Amino acid sequence: MSADFQRELSLAADRIGEVQIAQGRLAAALASYQAALAIIERLAKSVPVGSKTWQYRTTR
Repeated sequence: MSADFQRELSLAADRIGEVQIAQGRLAAALASYQAALAIIERLAKSVPVGSKTWQYRTTR
C-alpha cells in the first residue's frame, strides 16, 4: 500500500471513531482510534528522519 493510501485509511478510521463516539459506542471508538494511530505510527517509522513531505501531508 502506498503511503497516501495508508494515510487516507488512518483518516477513515479516525472518522469512524468520531461516529462511534456520537453513537455512544466508546469501546468501538477506542479501537478505531487505536487502528488509526497504529497506521500513522507505522508511516512515521517508514519516513527518513528530517523528511518534511510526509509530515506536511499528515497535517492537512
